[in-house]
This record gives sequence, structure tokens and C-alpha cells, in this order.
Amino acid sequence: MSGVSENANDGGWEDWCGDEEDDQGTETKSLFCDKRFPTPQACLEFDESTFGFSLHKVMKILGIEFYDAVQLVNYIRFMTFSSTDVITKQKFDTAGALEEFMKQRKAGCLATDSLIEQFSKSLPSSDWKHDKFFRPFIQDDPLVMFGLQEPDDVSEEMEKTDDLCKLQQQMNDLKEQILEKTGVSVDELTDELY
Repeated sequence: MSGVSENANDGGWEDWCGDEEDDQGTETKSLFCDKRFPTPQACLEFDESTFGFSLHKVMKILGIEFYDAVQLVNYIRFMTFSSTDVITKQKFDTAGALEEFMKQRKAGCLATDSLIEQFSKSLPSSDWKHDKFFRPFIQDDPLVMFGLQEPDDVSEEMEKTDDLCKLQQQMNDLKEQILEKTGVSVDELTDELY
């Protein structure tokens, strides 16, 4: 007897094969204002077009991976919450004043790439690379959970997950067919073999 159960109640692989909508169920808050979006990707696109900040480009320029990116996102959320500009470190009286300042800076900057470089240069790791920024600033933040991968990476991972879910479903169907035709479950057959 192998001792390994394939009972669906054991919380196995089947638990991961659910609706794709489950991953995107929570709205994603912008890094720089209170606006919310149905997906992390929509949020990131808004932040780039409105504030000139591209998380993926900054990650690439800084050469940071997932865990560093978690800290960076939580740091930016902390700075925004305290109405402090990430580039200049200037503190504003209200979040609205900070938001307006950032929009004006974006409007005055001719090239978005130069603004992204300004963001990158103003984010030395000594500012954000602290253990306290591993703790989520927003509980179950979809941006941290699903938005840190490049969009191509995300779709590749989703395709792999979909393929695995399909294979799992085919395997379950075959198990049912074996049970119907032989009256013996796959678990019992496996136990007899081992």
C-alpha cells in the first residue's frame, strides 16, 4: 500500500484546477492613486499611461526578481499611502496633491522612458530592500500575487496550468472508465501492484 491518497478532499492538484477567474477575483489598486482595476495588467497599464511608471521596465532596469519586486511594490504603496513622491521624496499634504504632482510631471516629460529611468535612479535598494516590505501593504494584493511577471510569462504559466488541468481531468476520466469496466478502482489496482 503506497499510503498516497488521490481523494479530492485531500487538497491535491485538483484544488489548483479551478476557474481562471479565481486568480483575478480581487480588484487591483493602482500604485499611485485609489483607482482600482479588474486585473493587475490593467492596473500596470494605467500606472504607465497616467504616471509614467512601468513596474516591469523598472524591474528590468534594476535587475530585480520576484522577491525584490514584492519589496519594491510594498515600498511604493507605503510611500503613496504617506503621500510621498517616490522620485523626489517630497511629502504632500494629501494623496490627491501627490497624484496631481505626478500627473503634471508625466505631462511635462517628453519621453516616458526617461521618466522610467528617473524612477529607477530614485529607487536605491537601500530605500526599499528591507524585511518590513515583505509584509503585504495590501492584504492579498493581486499586483504582488499575479502582476509581477511579464505578461508573456503569465500567459505561458496559465497555458501550462491549463494543460496540466486538462491532463488531470483526462486522468480522472480514465480512472472512472476503468472503474466502470472492471469494477476495480485505480487505487486498488495500484495497491495490488505495489
